[in-house]
Amino acid sequence: MLALAFLLGVTGEVVLRIIGFGDPPVFHTHPDIEYYAKEGSYRRYGNYMRINQFGMRGDPVEKRGEQLRVLLLGDSIVFGTYRVNQDELISSFLGPELARLTERKVEVLNAACWSWGPENQLAYLQKFGTFDADTAVWVLSSHDAYDVPVPGFNDTLPKQSPFLATVEVLELLEQKRFQGPTPTGDPLKRSLSAVTRVVELLKSRQIPLLVVQHWSVQELRDGMHEGGQALKKHFDELGVPTFSLDSAMRQSMNQGLEPYQDRLHVEASGAEAIGVSIAMQLVSAGDTLLSRKRSGGF
Repeated sequence: MLALAFLLGVTGEVVLRIIGFGDPPVFHTHPDIEYYAKEGSYRRYGNYMRINQFGMRGDPVEKRGEQLRVLLLGDSIVFGTYRVNQDELISSFLGPELARLTERKVEVLNAACWSWGPENQLAYLQKFGTFDADTAVWVLSSHDAYDVPVPGFNDTLPKQSPFLATVEVLELLEQKRFQGPTPTGDPLKRSLSAVTRVVELLKSRQIPLLVVQHWSVQELRDGMHEGGQALKKHFDELGVPTFSLDSAMRQSMNQGLEPYQDRLHVEASGAEAIGVSIAMQLVSAGDTLLSRKRSGGF
């Protein structure tokens, strides 16, 4: 009986690793950011994930030189899901396209993580800074208007690589069962307040900002949800330009592609459509978004 149990356990472990479990990204916890990814290389469902020294999904941040540096803020749309390979991220398409259009060396910093909202992104910038970026692009979805940190959720995230794939599956089940306390205050007011502070921070560093609004499949059918409308109104009041991705996603679908993985997240063709659209928007804005004088920082 013991031998049978051992055999079943080994077989289950092998099957789980073949499926793609056993090497998940692991996370730092932080009192303000909530959590961010740890530096390292990971494989999930056969997809390669590389996290740099600042918790960004991408190459190590280069020494500041003459490159055009874009600070790309977001959540899982920008960071990418487990089902997106490293070369299928929005940043992976934005960089080369912007380099082609500007004929300059371009570095895109993927400052994002799963389930981050404006409060997480503000705290990240407060901890790590703005990297002396030439411009900032902030990708937001309608649900981000209400996405605030939930106490206790970061405790469900892996802090070190599991010894067994079975352990990872149990941790994922714990995450799915997690029901944290109701956030204090009004999530919308909290998010809009964080938005204002991010805008003020970037403005104080003289970094121009373009806000990119990502649409869900349902929104393409029914129109932008209230959260997205509230975000756009607030950015309009702050004098920050917004750019809508609905046309880019519809065009991709009209070409017979399937840009969405699910109702919200994108796969390679969707990431390409977004990256190319952002590059074109930055260039079309001319000096408004790409003419910052650097301070000579990192």
